[in-house]
Amino acid sequence: RMVCVWHPSRQRARGEGAECATGALARCGGFGQGCAVMDEKPFFAAPLPLDAGERLIATFTPSLAAYWRAHAIMALGAGVLAGLALVYAGNPHPWVGPLAAVLAVGIRAAYVKSEAMAEEWRLTNLRLLGPGGRAASLSSLTAVRPFFGAVQVVTKNDKHLIKYQHNPAATVAAIQAVHP
Repeated sequence: RMVCVWHPSRQRARGEGAECATGALARCGGFGQGCAVMDEKPFFAAPLPLDAGERLIATFTPSLAAYWRAHAIMALGAGVLAGLALVYAGNPHPWVGPLAAVLAVGIRAAYVKSEAMAEEWRLTNLRLLGPGGRAASLSSLTAVRPFFGAVQVVTKNDKHLIKYQHNPAATVAAIQAVHP
């Protein structure tokens, strides 16, 4: 199923396309005229229900401390790179780069925080259920490992990231205890 999505950068000068809806390419003016057609992905869909015989073992929620720690590290790295780039370019005010990097990462962190903190992963005896209707069968897992404050889950067909875990090693241990 495809969905027609209105995007302000593709809006015509006459203002057409503001009411773009599923299958409404004619109203939107067609491709590239105010709308884009893309696969419908239910990222903010309700969590998948448990199947018959499936029981919840653990729930993995993001840690606010891990979230801010990850963004502080990003801000520090971006600030150093921005400052070095300005020094290399001969800019007389290289302090602007680190300041801008810290502000940019900080604003992004504040903006995305509510979405990131809402991502919940559930471990059952059969599957690992993630946000947006994501599901990974435990029998398809090939690797589970800590990854910079998160946990990377690799299946035969896909990769998932359980982000901002307070103790990634404990999350890995819980998953491996169910599926060794």
